Amino acid sequence: MLSTIPDSKVLESYDGLIIYQTTAPIEKIRKLRFFNNSFLLYQKFGNLPFKEMIKFVLVSCHPGRLGRYRPVTSLDPGSSKYFRVVFSQENKMVSVNPATLEQVEEYLHQETDFLVNRSKPDVEFWFLKRSEGFGLFGQRLTYHPDYADILEPGELRPELAYLLCLLSDPQPDDVFLDPFAGSGAIPLERARSFPAKKIIASDINLAKVKKIERKVKDENLNVKVLKSDTTNLSEIATGSITKIVTDPPWGLYNKTVNLKNLYTRMLKEFSRVLTKDGSVILLVSNQALLQKILTLSPRFKLLMTHQVSLSGKTAVFYILRKAC
Repeated sequence: MLSTIPDSKVLESYDGLIIYQTTAPIEKIRKLRFFNNSFLLYQKFGNLPFKEMIKFVLVSCHPGRLGRYRPVTSLDPGSSKYFRVVFSQENKMVSVNPATLEQVEEYLHQETDFLVNRSKPDVEFWFLKRSEGFGLFGQRLTYHPDYADILEPGELRPELAYLLCLLSDPQPDDVFLDPFAGSGAIPLERARSFPAKKIIASDINLAKVKKIERKVKDENLNVKVLKSDTTNLSEIATGSITKIVTDPPWGLYNKTVNLKNLYTRMLKEFSRVLTKDGSVILLVSNQALLQKILTLSPRFKLLMTHQVSLSGKTAVFYILRKAC
């Protein structure tokens, strides 16, 4: 993933956190779609309480470093002049002593000329304590919308849809298919972010198909929408698809779904529609089941798996290639 950023080097990697170094401009970092949030890191600490972390910043941070990135925001198009300080311990917001907070706010004001606004800031400076036993101090670079107000129930977040498309090694001559399109997150993201010869979104649910059609029309995207059963993609010619990227049912909410039967038939149909060297990206929750099916099936070669946390549940993405 970081290969998309020039001159990048991963320094440390943890659960849900990557610390890396790059010469890429900050505006490019802000546009990366596969990170939930990005921070400009000013300081890493050992296992210190917030008070000691703040004391270190007050004494040791070099003048002129803080707040050097000043994004234009809707609050003040001319400049970024309001800030707040956020404290997070193991991914939960926490409060600190008011006097300590005021002390660090005054210091940051003197260093940056920003003014304190704890409710509507342009810029956020974060102190974070990690469960691994270290702390971080940095400036937040990205601000994502509240997806609870935007996404449909069960719809993939845009960052994850982008990442799945990126993992497929997108090429301009791809004929791309998502046969479990649902709300359309994956094929729409492919159309928005990566050029392709053809993009097909398919789902068996007519209401979902109609919704995708409306989104495609509203955004004028290059996506063909089909109502099809994934185990019988009769409208798609044999050997015509180069990439399949999809999020099939997990069976968590509909216990009547026979996942073994569905996945077995699904992979058989995928093998039919794919080109000789076609590939598949799957996001599933039942790793043991899919692993068993793949072991019994000679149709695909497993290239890679990776475990992720998704809405509090464990998921695994698989990268497969059609066996010759």
